[in-house]
Amino acid sequence: MKKVSEATSNSINLFDGNITVGNIVEHNRFGKGEVLALEGSGPNKKAEIMFGTAGRKKLLLQFAKLKVIG
Repeated sequence: MKKVSEATSNSINLFDGNITVGNIVEHNRFGKGEVLALEGSGPNKKAEIMFGTAGRKKLLLQFAKLKVIG
């Protein structure tokens, strides 16, 4: 087992504030989507995202593992 700090991943947890409304993001399960709204702060920050195939979803950014692609 690796320590969390040693683990590598292509995905990024975005609860640190580096996501904004209008960003295009990619999620492993839901695919590509556009950030419509943000609410909360810190580890409780959520994003409302419109995904092309899955529709509108609210995701807790601490666990969503989104990748900003635009």
